[in-house]
Amino acid sequence: MVSATGSMAISLSDMLSSSDGVVLASAGSKANEYDMAGLSSASINTVHVSKMITEYTLASKRRIRVLRNGAAVNFLLGSCPDQTMDLVFCETAEGCKRLVENNLEKHVIHEVGNVARQRIAREWLELVQ
Repeated sequence: MVSATGSMAISLSDMLSSSDGVVLASAGSKANEYDMAGLSSASINTVHVSKMITEYTLASKRRIRVLRNGAAVNFLLGSCPDQTMDLVFCETAEGCKRLVENNLEKHVIHEVGNVARQRIAREWLELVQ
């Protein structure tokens, strides 16, 4: 099962009722698609099958394999760190806000500009420090 919602998509209760042998892979932008803490605590056994695959065995004896411990497989090579994606998403949100608030022409490329980018970067730095 591949999930790419960008938010918690698969809860512990979803995993507890999944089929034996299900394989979970995240293709979202962050490592938050699955309740990994819940899965880890609900497991009676954990086996690192390989560097990229961990198998969790539940009390029901169902096995769940998770790729990259829930981290996005599409960023396997680290081509785009979460921090970079945070900034990209903020700029996208800023652009959407400007489109709506200013009734800008659709189907045209609009830039948010350096002032907005600098504000986004400052605010992000304040959050992560």
